[in-house]
Amino acid sequence: MAGTETHGYDLVMEFAERAIQDLLQTIFDNGFLAAILDALPGVDADAADVFTLDVRFDRPTDVAIPATATDTVDLSVLLGDAGTGGSMRIVVGVDVDHSGANDAIGLNFADKLFFSDVEVRVAGFPIPGLDGPFRNFLEGVGRLDLVPVPVDRASTSPTDLTTADVRIIDDTAPDDRDAFAALLTLGGGTAGDRTAFNRHFISAGGNAGIAVGFPWLCRTISPLIDEALNLGGAFTNCNLTRTVTIDEDDDVDLTGLSIEPRDGFIRVSASVRKTGFCYEATGPVAARILMEIRDGQLVVESEVEDPDVDVSIPWYCWLAAAVVGAIVGGLLLGVIGGIVGGILLPIILWLTTEGVEGVVERAAQEVA
Repeated sequence: MAGTETHGYDLVMEFAERAIQDLLQTIFDNGFLAAILDALPGVDADAADVFTLDVRFDRPTDVAIPATATDTVDLSVLLGDAGTGGSMRIVVGVDVDHSGANDAIGLNFADKLFFSDVEVRVAGFPIPGLDGPFRNFLEGVGRLDLVPVPVDRASTSPTDLTTADVRIIDDTAPDDRDAFAALLTLGGGTAGDRTAFNRHFISAGGNAGIAVGFPWLCRTISPLIDEALNLGGAFTNCNLTRTVTIDEDDDVDLTGLSIEPRDGFIRVSASVRKTGFCYEATGPVAARILMEIRDGQLVVESEVEDPDVDVSIPWYCWLAAAVVGAIVGGLLLGVIGGIVGGILLPIILWLTTEGVEGVVERAAQEVA
């Protein structure tokens, strides 16, 4: 993507409320809820045998939280069947812990516990005095990390994650496209604008989505394409910066090569110039590349556009060709056929099948 969905970040992973709810449901079900109940005086941990959890990314309006609270996750727990055993409410902020060797995105109970409330019932009667121990336990937990991010903070390689950020997307529009977004920067990149995320890009019915920034793609593939085509550093930032001779014997120059986003596709275009006795021929050709993930696999498909070849012949050569008609036919057919069939199409097909496809697949594997 050109950056409209990633808002300047290299890589963005978004998770729907349902995905995070499933994750937290598993965590609560595997000892976390029982540990909470054990910490409450007079409460039996068996109360955790039956419970339901609801996770919301909407900023709560029915309870008081600080005006400065951001990136909030609202957790509601009903104990027993339909809440007959009581309930819990937690509003906690999400942030990134950068203090370790790697980054970790998670719930920060120690510093961002904005609201907590608990009620546990035994035989239909509430047990008093649980709010204090409940809050103390949560703050004592400190953090509940959900997304670990392995990073190499000093790396300049575009295939190394260098830092992570997070954004809880609270979409206030009627379709309510809330999400949990992990915002990632890789070597050579800079962090984008986290506040610009106001609705998710997850496909309808999906639990997660991923978007790649086009500038990151350029940083990744440009040096590899430059090396593969022996361009001597002329191809940078997805553009050819100077004319390069690619065939000295036949006087063929590569005059243009660029990769750019275009209408949901990636467009690769190239142009060459061939000179000879009494003629100069130029020709551009391009291909549209579609990249998408299908069944967990990166798929790259390409469609080559029609080439446009121009042949320039000085007037005195046309006079000579008029005398010998075979030269005219041979010149035009030979030059056009040679440029399109022998030079342009192999270049563009290499880029779409070996260059871009191969590089992107390898880069995606590195990111994964």
